[in-house]
Amino acid sequence: MAKLLSDENWKITFVPTLSDVSNPTVAQLNAGVDLQCLVAMNNFQLGATGENTIDDPALCSGSNDQAPGKTTFEASMEFYRFDQDEEDVAYTTFADKGIGGYLIRRIGKDHRADYVAGDDVAVYQVITGTPRPLSPSGGYEKFALGFYIQGGGTDERAKVVA
Repeated sequence: MAKLLSDENWKITFVPTLSDVSNPTVAQLNAGVDLQCLVAMNNFQLGATGENTIDDPALCSGSNDQAPGKTTFEASMEFYRFDQDEEDVAYTTFADKGIGGYLIRRIGKDHRADYVAGDDVAVYQVITGTPRPLSPSGGYEKFALGFYIQGGGTDERAKVVA
């Protein structure tokens, strides 16, 4: 049994609308903005990071019974800037705070491959925070962006349909 490799096998796409969070269509996803080559690996976060704890023992309980509560999600990325407007896709797509849409994550297949029916994807409904230019560090120019996950539009085990 082979383990999934991560090198070149992550596809991250932004789409403004979806008809079904649990079953996005091939056409909707392939029409989106691919981000994986615009995002730095450093400080990348997209997905569940934990959950709240519910402490609710019965009066007769001798222990502090706990249960998992609401899931906490995080989405934050650092995007590269480009010297040509037509290549500076992330900067022009995420020009301000309050932009709504969906971040789609697919792992395990070459990022250059289009989405096809049957692909397993994670879907996160998001609203953008304020784009923040990063201080120069002698490397590439970048900006940081936090996304606010919207709970009603999230499915980490979605399936792409035709």
